Amino acid sequence: MSKQRKKRVVYWEGKGPTGPSIQIELTDHFDARGKHRVYGRGDRVGRLVLNMDAWQARNGRLFVRFWSRNDEVDSYSYEVVGLSDTNRPNNPVGEFGEHWIPECLRDEYDNWVLSEMPFHTDGLPKK
Repeated sequence: MSKQRKKRVVYWEGKGPTGPSIQIELTDHFDARGKHRVYGRGDRVGRLVLNMDAWQARNGRLFVRFWSRNDEVDSYSYEVVGLSDTNRPNNPVGEFGEHWIPECLRDEYDNWVLSEMPFHTDGLPKK
């Protein structure tokens, strides 16, 4: 019997990498100077736009920030660890698309979006 995945609020084109070695670690706010932006998205939730940006450092470390321009929204920063080289972004210019975003990071982003919905969804049902 296959494991049933929860229905996400945020839409993704396809599945991302999975595995026990792939993890995200909450980290302090990071400085993006010297890093290359490898992915970005913005999702409208009621009157908010919630964003996820991913950055790759010169040494290959991957950092992600959840943020919004709204001061009432909590932002979070993560480091992605355990992503194999075959799943890792490797194009030196431009963005890489969502195919490399791990499922655990997608789940965390979805949880963050859900956590902001009750406070900022004028006209949407409260959970």
